[in-house]
Amino acid sequence: MSTADYEPDPQPTSPFFKVATAVVVVVALAALVRSILNEEPRGPMAGSYRTSDLLGQPAPAIKAAGWLNGEAPADDYFQGKVVVVDAWAYWCRPCFEAAPELIALHQKYSDQGVVFVGLTTEQSDVLDRSKLFLEKAGITWLNGYGAIETLIGFRADAIPQTWVINRSGTIVWDYSSPDSIESAVDRALAEK
Repeated sequence: MSTADYEPDPQPTSPFFKVATAVVVVVALAALVRSILNEEPRGPMAGSYRTSDLLGQPAPAIKAAGWLNGEAPADDYFQGKVVVVDAWAYWCRPCFEAAPELIALHQKYSDQGVVFVGLTTEQSDVLDRSKLFLEKAGITWLNGYGAIETLIGFRADAIPQTWVINRSGTIVWDYSSPDSIESAVDRALAEK
């Protein structure tokens, strides 16, 4: 299915979604105020890249309320592996449009030991919509729902958003990085 054929559902209006949206808005506003006060450019379109304060920091534990397309990973599943984390939502058209690039990366790197995991803040009341999104997008790697704590830990202020974590559990790439996600994965794989 092409991205032109995908029509996302309207954004949900459940009380939980409203709280999750408020948290994301507050985090985004705090980042904006911080960047204004520090006179930093805001985002990659500002002409130069603003370095995220998460780069070089330990990644938060990857947790979810449940898993959409597989069993819950063991507590040590991500340890010692290069991990690509993708934040998404079933109603997010840009998330759907970003899927082909992630699928190509998954095809290239999954046999090299790179683990992909998707996370959404959506809850169990929209599992059918979330599963349909994954099916239509062609995403086959493990995806967790209700991953609010983890995405707050990543300071996810928008979706889609992606991070690369190296084998030692450090965030080495995010949306603010000037290089490509592919070069970050290559670097992380080359690290001993």
